[in-house]
Amino acid sequence: MFYTWMDIEWKIKSERKNWPSSWASIEVYPEELIINVKNGLMSETTRSESPEFLRGILCDAFDSASQTIKLPLMDSRLRIVLEETDPEALPRSSPLPLFKNSFYQERYNPESSDPNPFKAPVVAFHSYKGGVGRTLSLVALLHELIRQNKRFKALVVDADIEAPGLTLMAEGYGFPSEDRISYADILSLIHNSETGILFSKVVNDVARLMVNSTIVVPGTDVNTDQFFIPAYRFDYQLLDNFIHPETIVSMPNRSFIIQDFFSRLGEILKVDAVIVDLRAGFSELSAPFLFDPRVKRVFVTTTSKQSVMGTKNILDKVYSSSFSQKQGMNGDEIANMTVLLTMIPKDFDGDKLNGITIDLLDAMSKNTSPGGANKNHDEDDTILSDIVIEAKFSDNLIHLENIDQVIDSVKDSTSVLQTAETLAKRIVLPDGSGKEPAKTIDEKYREEIIDRVHDIAEKEITAEGLSGVKIMVTGALEKLCRAYQDAIPKVVVLGAKGSGKTYIYKQLLDDLFWETFTGKILKEKNRTPKFMVMPILATKNRSAMHPLLEKCFLNVKKELGIDIDIGMLHKNEMALQETNTADHVMQAAAWLETWNKILLGSLSIEKYGTFHKLEAGLAAAGKKIVFIIDGLEDIFNDTIDSENSREGIKSLCQDMVNQFSEYKNIGIIVFIRNDITKNSIQTNYEQFERQYAGYALKWSQDEALRLAIWILAQVGFYKNRKSIIGDEKDIPKLSRSSLEDCLIPFWGLKLGGDGSNEAFSTRWIITALSDLNLQIQARDIIRFLSYATSNCTRDQYYHDRILLPADIKHAIPSCSEKKLEEIYSEMPNIKSILTKFEKANIEKELPIKTETMNSVLSVSERSQLEAQGFLTFAGNDYYIPEIIRHALGYKYAHGSRPRVLSLLQKR
Repeated sequence: MFYTWMDIEWKIKSERKNWPSSWASIEVYPEELIINVKNGLMSETTRSESPEFLRGILCDAFDSASQTIKLPLMDSRLRIVLEETDPEALPRSSPLPLFKNSFYQERYNPESSDPNPFKAPVVAFHSYKGGVGRTLSLVALLHELIRQNKRFKALVVDADIEAPGLTLMAEGYGFPSEDRISYADILSLIHNSETGILFSKVVNDVARLMVNSTIVVPGTDVNTDQFFIPAYRFDYQLLDNFIHPETIVSMPNRSFIIQDFFSRLGEILKVDAVIVDLRAGFSELSAPFLFDPRVKRVFVTTTSKQSVMGTKNILDKVYSSSFSQKQGMNGDEIANMTVLLTMIPKDFDGDKLNGITIDLLDAMSKNTSPGGANKNHDEDDTILSDIVIEAKFSDNLIHLENIDQVIDSVKDSTSVLQTAETLAKRIVLPDGSGKEPAKTIDEKYREEIIDRVHDIAEKEITAEGLSGVKIMVTGALEKLCRAYQDAIPKVVVLGAKGSGKTYIYKQLLDDLFWETFTGKILKEKNRTPKFMVMPILATKNRSAMHPLLEKCFLNVKKELGIDIDIGMLHKNEMALQETNTADHVMQAAAWLETWNKILLGSLSIEKYGTFHKLEAGLAAAGKKIVFIIDGLEDIFNDTIDSENSREGIKSLCQDMVNQFSEYKNIGIIVFIRNDITKNSIQTNYEQFERQYAGYALKWSQDEALRLAIWILAQVGFYKNRKSIIGDEKDIPKLSRSSLEDCLIPFWGLKLGGDGSNEAFSTRWIITALSDLNLQIQARDIIRFLSYATSNCTRDQYYHDRILLPADIKHAIPSCSEKKLEEIYSEMPNIKSILTKFEKANIEKELPIKTETMNSVLSVSERSQLEAQGFLTFAGNDYYIPEIIRHALGYKYAHGSRPRVLSLLQKR
């Protein structure tokens, strides 16, 4: 429905791309529509096709008989006038960074040059609505930047001349005041100045007036004076000020002049950043900053529907604008935007939160592809990986009246501090504005470290090697050793594939005795060895472990005086394989008898016919034994379809282990994948899992980072870096932030220079290696280090790190190929599903639409993949993680990559 002539103008301009080729421009007034026809193209065709076009888009509002446009509500009509116009005579304006122009797109000049880069960075905070924590977030960022660098200096500008919150919060420092220059003053000065010498004079004059225009911002150790420009000096500047940003940028050659002015002013004042608080909403007061791709923009929203939808609309307009696309700065523009999702309730639904994040990313990524429209969307668009930052709600952040109260509340809020720290890392400022320069790394030293890391990673990549590296103490391992420090262990150690089960098994073989192993883990020396280790089963890929197995068997032979050798492992495998593949289902009692024969037979069944006899014999000899079992998945590889396999696992993990509870000299440690036990123990599995939860080998992202740091410590990387990590014993105690800091000298802060728009190295690596359950296995991080240090670029390197970004990125596809190969080898049930997924006759593009997924996999098959973290449903589409995407051959559709990265980065 068209009510006024403005509706007619909107409709015609919104169809600009479909205009008749003869049209140059239009002008709409209350009584007429003027169509400017290009010079020489006025013809009968033009006179006929113009009404046809208007009829097509205006429908009943166009009166064919009178050739007019009807506006019934106004009881008026618009006459249509065609005028021939010389296109060269039309005004050629610069692109106007305003919301109305982002919609109509008709006043952008595609031939305009890129704006000059800022010498002093400009950071602008914006929100769709008030009350979302925008000003609080700005002050929190300022506090964090000062905490990181005591010499940090900023120019803070309150550019909200309709609701000047910062100005009112700064009342304690004499703002507003008649002798302090305001944002309204500066807008007037810019409006009345000219470019060149006069403009430079105005900037210098304002700089001189800024000497005493400061506020005190508390830091962690010191309080610092920061330059501050209030929104106004007098009330009339709010109530009767006709100079607004849109009036300035609408003047010829003034598109970027406001931002240029503040950057130049910041340069003269020698500040590290200009930080601007903008007017909320679709306000042209804020538009010049929002549409300038050079400005580092921070959009703040809560989880409320109104705030999220409004923010999405703002982002959509900014990203889809011709201004963004014509300037050819798509990559920088995306990198220079961050969304703060604030005030998240503590009990907020995780799936709903994830959906909000995806919606926000969609608004940014659906219109623009980093690097330009021709870029391959499957390339590593690392600049997209840290856009949305989440902050939990804190009760002490409401009803704050001044800057001192805000800072005090910020210092007491862990969530706000963490958010500010993440934001400070994302908004990287030029050299000299932050921390001490990184230590320059010598090329020879770099090559030595690369070779050492590759050597240790290559040997430990499957945990079956014999590198002789001491074990890394994880939380689960320490709990296991403390729980059975003085008692014989009877425990099931659960862990996903590649979680380190075989690695611990190998260490037990090497130590021969349980006390020796626990003493090493708990740093307790001189413990008397009593509990000898006895292997019953081992992984089929054990050829490299033969020396350790032989060593262990010789120790048991010497201690007990029995005749055993490594061939016993093969006999045990064959016996279990025969039982497992029997043509009838073995019941629990039969399986328990089988396990008894396997364990006792390994020690010579003639001597020990029952466990009671073994217990008595051990007690008489003053000996104790711990059976250790690994490699069960090689035999019981189908616990989904095979009832025999399920019964065999259940019998071992429950009946057999429980049977040992009455013995004081016999123990057992079963290393097994948690998916196998979950498939097998279908009654009260949660109770079983809780029983051994404390010892489960769950590799969180933090634990994976600890492993990387631990490996670097083994090769002496931190030997001369005591300021980064004092002692290897400190590794288990490091916070996430400290873990990331420890890895910066190895693989850099970012996948590029610190001041680049690339992703943060640590987060990108962890994201690429994790599944969708946010699990990353020890094997994955070790394999990554092996591939990343293999065939490294030797002829060029960054002077502040060991690994180059190119080496990091090139390692991921290889990790993906190996990961899928392992899944196919170790998880046959998952292999059958992924094979269907891999060979499906569909377009291999992410995300995968629901109807497409339904045609490939059943509900049960999708559930199995989701349980393993290989598939997830979000935002009405399906996604797979990076760690298997490359190997499965799937590419990203336009704009979908940031959604996957967001899904993976939620910790």
